[in-house]
Amino acid sequence: MTRRTRSFPRVGRLVAILVLALAYVVLLGGDAWVFFPHSLYLPYALLQFGVSALAALLFLAVGTLVWLYAYRRGVALLLLCFCTCMMVTFLVQTGAAVGDMLLSVMGGVSSALSLLLFTTLLLLFPQNMLAPPPLATSSVQACRSFGRLLRLLLLSLLAPAYLGLVVLLSLLVTCHLAFYDWGTSPRLAWLNFVDYTYYLLTLTGILTSIANLYRRTATLREQQQRRLFMGAVILAFAPFLLLNVLPWWLHIPLRVDPRFSTLPLALLPPLLGYSILRYQILVLDRYIRRVVAWIVGLVGLVMLAYAVAVLALILPLPDLPARTLLTVALMAILAPLVWWLARILTERLFFSELCHYRHLLETPHPLESEGATLDEVAQLMSAAVVNVFETREVCLFVFDDESGYYRLCPTLSYAEPGDEARLRLLRWLLPMEPEEALGDNGWLTLTPPLVERLTQARFPLRLSELQQSFGRSPLGLARYLQVTVPYQELDPLLVPVRAQGRLIGVLVLGERGDHQPYAGPDFEAIELMLARFTPLLETARLSARASRHAAMLNALYSVNALPVSAIETIEDVAVNYAEVAARAGSAGAEVWLYDEQGACLRRVAYLPGGPPLSAAQQLNSLQEDDWRPWFYEGSDMGPGLARDHALSPHIPPCLPQTPAFPFAWLPLRRAHRRLGVLVLTYARAHLFSCEEKHMLEMFSSQCATMLENAKITLELRAAYEQQKELDRLKDQFIMTASHELRTPLTAVLGYIELLKEYHMHLSPEVREDFIARAHRGCDELVLLVSNIMDASRVHMDAERLKLEAVELRKSVQHVVDILDALSTRERHSLRVHVPVGVYVLADELRLRQVLLNLLSNALKYSPPGTDVDILCRIEERWVTISVRDYGLGVPREAQKHLFERFVRLDRDMNSPVRGAGLGLYISEQLVQAMGGRIWVESSGVPGEGSTFSFTLQHVTAPRPRSEAPRSVRREMAC
Repeated sequence: MTRRTRSFPRVGRLVAILVLALAYVVLLGGDAWVFFPHSLYLPYALLQFGVSALAALLFLAVGTLVWLYAYRRGVALLLLCFCTCMMVTFLVQTGAAVGDMLLSVMGGVSSALSLLLFTTLLLLFPQNMLAPPPLATSSVQACRSFGRLLRLLLLSLLAPAYLGLVVLLSLLVTCHLAFYDWGTSPRLAWLNFVDYTYYLLTLTGILTSIANLYRRTATLREQQQRRLFMGAVILAFAPFLLLNVLPWWLHIPLRVDPRFSTLPLALLPPLLGYSILRYQILVLDRYIRRVVAWIVGLVGLVMLAYAVAVLALILPLPDLPARTLLTVALMAILAPLVWWLARILTERLFFSELCHYRHLLETPHPLESEGATLDEVAQLMSAAVVNVFETREVCLFVFDDESGYYRLCPTLSYAEPGDEARLRLLRWLLPMEPEEALGDNGWLTLTPPLVERLTQARFPLRLSELQQSFGRSPLGLARYLQVTVPYQELDPLLVPVRAQGRLIGVLVLGERGDHQPYAGPDFEAIELMLARFTPLLETARLSARASRHAAMLNALYSVNALPVSAIETIEDVAVNYAEVAARAGSAGAEVWLYDEQGACLRRVAYLPGGPPLSAAQQLNSLQEDDWRPWFYEGSDMGPGLARDHALSPHIPPCLPQTPAFPFAWLPLRRAHRRLGVLVLTYARAHLFSCEEKHMLEMFSSQCATMLENAKITLELRAAYEQQKELDRLKDQFIMTASHELRTPLTAVLGYIELLKEYHMHLSPEVREDFIARAHRGCDELVLLVSNIMDASRVHMDAERLKLEAVELRKSVQHVVDILDALSTRERHSLRVHVPVGVYVLADELRLRQVLLNLLSNALKYSPPGTDVDILCRIEERWVTISVRDYGLGVPREAQKHLFERFVRLDRDMNSPVRGAGLGLYISEQLVQAMGGRIWVESSGVPGEGSTFSFTLQHVTAPRPRSEAPRSVRREMAC
């Protein structure tokens, strides 16, 4: 994908700027030629002349800067014309004051034209009020009423008409001023009326435009530009209005020279230029806010001094020292308050955008008060970016200490529709460097020059800037001003995330929601966001690393808990340790055992997860250095293996070739006896930390100890097998000696003897009833024997469970159908409250067995005619299944023993309901094996019944393995 940037054609603009500069020099010289011969006091004349020249130069500088770099060319042209007129007005001010006719005509005409240009500028910026309202279907639907649409149409018609009238009046006023000042025409009354009408209309238009901006600005940036425009107008005209117009209207004798009270007009061009170029400036807002706060504070102090002086003149004080003392006291009290208010007003009135960003970013989140994971912090940062900049294209790459890569957090899931925006952004990012690639696990390799440039960058960098040569740096204004515009293509912003001077992540932002480029205010919002989330990110990153080390340590040293049933030789021990090492280190593992007779290493085990260390199955020519640990972090020699002459000095000497991948070489030694070598190989880049090296060396020492003690392990295994056999015989004895077998057996024998003895004397109905009762007794015997056998092998069955996604409603309905005949005979109503489409992680057969046990108990121990409810409740990752009956309930003191083997309530021992007391025990073992828990809730009050509940993990509906998310596959595989 190609990316292009559009540079501004500056030749014609530079010519225009040169012409204006020459005009400035000519007018400045002509004004000096006229003014200084008529000056009586040279220092005061120099002060007047210098102030006017400086104000004119400021207008010229701002106008040319905006004209040279602004994106909106129409607005830039208007501002250049306005600044040119104001430049002429200030340049000829001193010469016109001494009565020069030509300079007076130029000053009057430029002043009149500047009002016209400023009014037009307000109509076009920040929103174009001259443009007709959009009449598309979506826009019409956005209008809540026909009246609103009609108002928009009227405004779109009135604005051009108003501008045309003002242009016509400006021509008349210009001609009148020119001819009148030359003395070629008398001062007519109707022309005076035209002058007053023109000035009134322009001032009214300025105020109306500013008021209308409040109602029409929609985006945050337009609102900010509107506030800056208003601030510029207030700061420029407020001193003149308060120090000259208001005293004249109130007849206050203390007035300020208009030439000094109009000096704040020099603040108008910088603020107007800044409002136009605000979102091209790459400097943080804080520096500009300080300057504006100083300016507002100084203007406020001047007006405060004038107000205090007027107050001192008005109050009836006895003499001048009293007035002076009052003035000093009031200034000492009010000046700090005015200065503080200036800072507050600057923040709230002129730069409310940052307040808005700060409000969005300072909203607390529950995850910040607890230990959030790396993915959760990444999601918080992404949500903050989306909330502030309204962009959906956000990617956060976090540095991984183990691999040296930057990992995408959270990992990209191609099946999730919400990741389409991130995937689109990644497609732009990947072609940045030929060496960069994004793997299936979300790993991004950044070249060292790129990392160095991101680390040294003072501000976030656009993708187009990173594409430039690393030896080139922006020069001149390009360091602080965006002088190129992205041309129709996405130009992502790369934000370096640093912690303690180290680059720990790269935040990549796509296009803003308003399709505007990122600028200085956005950089400050990003800085606020990083100040808030970087500590969380670093804490989560270090916590994740510590958790990985802890998990690795636990996995490495959980080898003692591994089953030894399959171990028959010392090679089996080596394979077991290799499996633990491979699983703990997420790497391939190999075990090479030392052959003392051949003085060589033979590979006895290879577990995939990493490339094989060597193609040979035997390593010869062993040296002493081969029996010390080696940690090789790979090389840049390319994939595969290097040639013999390219052997690295950082690998064991016995290796015939230098691998191009990282590996850990861990000798297995016990005292001075050599047992073998454990090797871990890594498919991708891997950096060994000191903690990891220490853990692997300790594990290799433990592995060597276990290899040496293999015989003892095998003897212990034999003893363990013998103990298991004794447990099996004990369970068999308990099974055959159960007293519960006697009652149904006695019933069966009794009915058979009755049938044998009184067969000829019984009616067919009675004989059929006896046979049915004997048959039910046999069923009870079968059920009791089955439960006892299930209890004896429930542990073995639990280890062989096949966990998969099972639809809960289907399993419940299957069990309900089985018990339909029993519930109908006992007049029970089985009410199922389980929604369709709820899936749990379970063994389907064992889930039905648990449901059958619980429902059978509910039917057996409930009075006829009562209901039995099957309920389902979903809470986050768990599904709770409950079976509620309305029987006698379970006493509270007996509830803690209810799930033990052969436990039945005392009241049920002699009841007609038969049972071995194994159903709940078997159910508990099966539920726990499926990752859940089971419990009972009962008040023990007859009629309120009992509620037996158990939980299972909630999963999504099963899908093909190639399309299933990895997290679900891992849960189902567990």
